Amino acid sequence: MVEIRTLDRVSFEDGLRAWNDGFEGYAYAGRMTLAEWLEHLAHDEIAPEVSVIAFDGARPVGCVLSGMRETGGRKVAYNGGTGVAAEYRGKGVGGQLIEASLERYRAAGADVATLEVVTTNEPALRLYRRAGFEVADRLSVQECPHAVAPAHEDAQYRIVEFDPPTLAGLPFYRQDVPWQCQWQSVAGGRAVYLLSERGETLAYALVRRRHTALGEAMGVGLYQAAVAPGAQEAQDLLRHLVSHALEGAPRCVAMNIPASDPMTLAVLASLGFRETVAQFLMRREMRP
Repeated sequence: MVEIRTLDRVSFEDGLRAWNDGFEGYAYAGRMTLAEWLEHLAHDEIAPEVSVIAFDGARPVGCVLSGMRETGGRKVAYNGGTGVAAEYRGKGVGGQLIEASLERYRAAGADVATLEVVTTNEPALRLYRRAGFEVADRLSVQECPHAVAPAHEDAQYRIVEFDPPTLAGLPFYRQDVPWQCQWQSVAGGRAVYLLSERGETLAYALVRRRHTALGEAMGVGLYQAAVAPGAQEAQDLLRHLVSHALEGAPRCVAMNIPASDPMTLAVLASLGFRETVAQFLMRREMRP
């Protein structure tokens, strides 16, 4: 039986060890320095009072880092990473961490809890289902093996860019996406809008571009995209916008595009994107 403490009750060094040991052996999560980990906590808006660390004696052996966010009028608790040290896996530590997290979510007034899990991770799926989580959507991480062809210029449309917070006031902005794909999580990103001749917003895309120290394009990530309801030739509009938003980058990645958004998936397929990772978005209602 391990002891569970919240992140605000442990040292930075213990929290970092819980993270690094907990994700040892996972290809997508390399070890971090203390400075990198603290930056990670800030970037992902991790809330220490609802994040938990498992201890076996003085040794930190697992963690669930979580955040809280108002989304669509509901208070959402999101799981920003669950990890257990290799020699403690399969011994119930993960279950204790998840249950402890749910207790903290309830105390903080969360309406719903969410997490993402790789579709082939059967042990994790069983763990989360036992804790009451259900699959809400399938998420696709995709990559384009070549640069995206530039969009053809069309005088009837205008493309503009603003900071991501401008999306908050857009009536058809998608709030039902994983937390990493919401505008609050895309620091340094851009909201790219397709406007009609009359200035109406027809579509948007949320992207983040990476550049070298010399300002040359390295890559771009697409986090979400959508077309205004009722727009004619909607898929063509979305393809025009996404092509423009991604052009010029030698590497393009689309992050956690949901199966409930078949139009964006179809546009990505037409541009040459291929799936590299599949995840499930899981939800658990926190109120009776």
